[in-house]
Amino acid sequence: MTLQIILLTLFWVIFYGLHSLLASNTVKDFVKQRSPKLYRFYRLLYNLIAFVSLALVLFYQFSIPSKMLSPLPYWVSYGAYGFLFFWSCCDVHCIKGL
Repeated sequence: MTLQIILLTLFWVIFYGLHSLLASNTVKDFVKQRSPKLYRFYRLLYNLIAFVSLALVLFYQFSIPSKMLSPLPYWVSYGAYGFLFFWSCCDVHCIKGL
């Protein structure tokens, strides 16, 4: 179980590192200089790589047997996680006007 959690953590770190690296202007500029034809499809390839790598990490994560971490009903936990995810995605400046 511990090895699975360590691997899962490593996979998430690799996913976020790759995601951030491919989103950086340095990599985009490098691809643009080296291959302008490939650069036309950079966003499509970026999204494809992000989707496939996220699917692989999630598949591994859900294949690991887990213990219940919270005695709360699942809908309360998922609701809280959903709210936190939504809040982290929102720009605080655009919400100030509400």
